[in-house]
Amino acid sequence: MSAPRHWRPLSRAALVVAIAVMSVGFARTGARCGAGSPQNAQPADHRTEPPAGAHAQPLRIRIATWNVDRLFDTRCDTGRCGPGEYEPLPTEAELAAQGRRIAQGIRDLHADVVLLDEVEDEAALAPVRASLGDAFPYAAMGHTSAAASIDVVVLSRFPIVAVSRHEGRDLRRPDGSRTHLTRELLEVTLDPGTGTELVVFAAHFKSKRNDDTGRRFAEARYTGEQIAARAKRSPEALIVLGGDLNDTPDSNAIAELVRRGALFRVAADAPSDGTYLHGRTREAIDHLFIPSAERSVYVPGSARVVRTNTRGYAGSDHAALYADFVLQPR
Repeated sequence: MSAPRHWRPLSRAALVVAIAVMSVGFARTGARCGAGSPQNAQPADHRTEPPAGAHAQPLRIRIATWNVDRLFDTRCDTGRCGPGEYEPLPTEAELAAQGRRIAQGIRDLHADVVLLDEVEDEAALAPVRASLGDAFPYAAMGHTSAAASIDVVVLSRFPIVAVSRHEGRDLRRPDGSRTHLTRELLEVTLDPGTGTELVVFAAHFKSKRNDDTGRRFAEARYTGEQIAARAKRSPEALIVLGGDLNDTPDSNAIAELVRRGALFRVAADAPSDGTYLHGRTREAIDHLFIPSAERSVYVPGSARVVRTNTRGYAGSDHAALYADFVLQPR
């Protein structure tokens, strides 16, 4: 499928990209699916047609996070590409098929905002956006400066107001040694049309391959501090952090994140919160957090981990996670 005429490929030189289209409308239709098992069910579509009176009623929105598992473009940037290498170098046909699969997975979540991990660049994302059509007309990508980096993306049905980046900040491990963010911490401000700002932070912390717990701890501390600072600047906004944080709720890193940001983990009440199969154990390493002060906007029991097989969701080795929130009109 060709890209919609209002979409323009973005330069690889751009470190943070925000894409907006001329039309701000989006489809609100879709068949509802049964609840079924929380691990293998197709999520029900929570969305309804907007009321006749503009924003006269609370707006229920769904936010999802999903590590799509190594979505690379067809160009070799590292000099070591192909099967078995870090950079897989798919053919055009393989990339198109992966894009369609990921797009279908996104559609089936029935979300309003989706945070993606492990997307190389705009060229890799293009088949996904082409397949989605007008469903998510706004997007932002957080690039890092490394060749063939796997980056974070925010897809949204709501207009993007602002994008902030945090790459290059000097961080300190607990032992005092210096480090930096493994990937961009992408901060995107959205306008859901209720008079209340929606701010999403998309994150992807250091993996446990060649593990560096101190670096992940430093990333968590910095992220928590940034969320707390944004909450102070924007006390009326709904702030949501999501992504593959590569650590479980009982880890030192997540405990530091929660402490610094005064955060509430919304999947704590999910029937099952494991998103990644490590050996035979499902671990909760993909997360959604909101400031504890905003806990009342979370729809209790709405958090769900979704997988389409025993390992993950829609071909990825990670399950997807979503939760619903209610924004009051202002």
